[in-house]
Amino acid sequence: MGRERVDPGSETDLDRLRQRAERHAATATASLSRGEFATARDEFTAALRHYRRAKRLAERAEGTAAGEFDARIAALSQRHETLETACATEMGAYVEAGRKHVARADERRTEGAPLAAGEELKRAKHWFLDARAVVEDGHLADALATLVGQLDHERAVLALDAMRRRLRHGIENAATLVEAADHKFSRSNYREALRTYREAETTLDRVRMGIEDAEEPTAVTRAATCVACQSPGSKALAKTGFEDIVLCAGCLADHQSQLDLIRADLTPMERHVTAMRTRLTSNEHGVHVESAFDRSITVGATDWQVEEPKLLAALTGLADRLGRVPAEADVTARGTFALYQYHRTFGSFENALVAAGMKIDAGEK
Repeated sequence: MGRERVDPGSETDLDRLRQRAERHAATATASLSRGEFATARDEFTAALRHYRRAKRLAERAEGTAAGEFDARIAALSQRHETLETACATEMGAYVEAGRKHVARADERRTEGAPLAAGEELKRAKHWFLDARAVVEDGHLADALATLVGQLDHERAVLALDAMRRRLRHGIENAATLVEAADHKFSRSNYREALRTYREAETTLDRVRMGIEDAEEPTAVTRAATCVACQSPGSKALAKTGFEDIVLCAGCLADHQSQLDLIRADLTPMERHVTAMRTRLTSNEHGVHVESAFDRSITVGATDWQVEEPKLLAALTGLADRLGRVPAEADVTARGTFALYQYHRTFGSFENALVAAGMKIDAGEK
């Protein structure tokens, strides 16, 4: 790009240069807070160029004070020189290594792997702490400290997401096992059905224990902010294995409602599995005795399955809240019913969307 020509004495051009300089300085500060030191250095360079041109224009404009730019140029020059030096030292190498892990964390988050993303942020944090240990400039040290705090917050958010996903996936795995056990039972393969029901029961027990641990938050003994809304937090989900997850009272209530939705899938499935396992073990050899079996139970129409109208209504409600056609990840994270319910009832999630009257773009399939 060529240099912009400025008409000496034009207040409009002076204001334009001032605004551009301030915009570049603000971008540099924001980049600094994200650990993007090379970008911040380049933005400070651009801000200095515009301030210096504005000063020269002001010096040629009668009645305009050029001195107002001296302090800004001096402050930015010092920060630019510090960044220039820092980027060329080991601190710059540490920051660059940390930025690579942040980029990998973004990729893992996009892939739907919050735990892996959290691990990448943890590695990034160590690099930024190393950078802070060798930096001498106070502004850069403060920027790195702020960045480390932001990474801790993001890790806690990812951990909360991972915990809920783990419980949801447990429910979906159990549903797959129950469906397989029901199929084996319907084919009179009672021993294999019993084995699969027991496996499903073990999976459901893990989910229930996970819910109970997540429902018993402990009081926070240090100053902390809520990972969901960043207001002062009061309870930590320490028993879940994620001590950094701190929630305020309002977000804790929302967290409880999420757990209640998971339990709504869990409880009826547990009743079904227990009933089937009890009947299959009524014979001491573990072989089903037809005369002892309660014919009132119809396998394949159990109370842990959700009726089709309710599934469609929940899907429509989720679309209304999102303002778009929901994806499978949206159902897993914010849906009223588990994803497996849609697969079981409609054959696939795409079929459920069609049944709900939603148009599916080619990119969404």
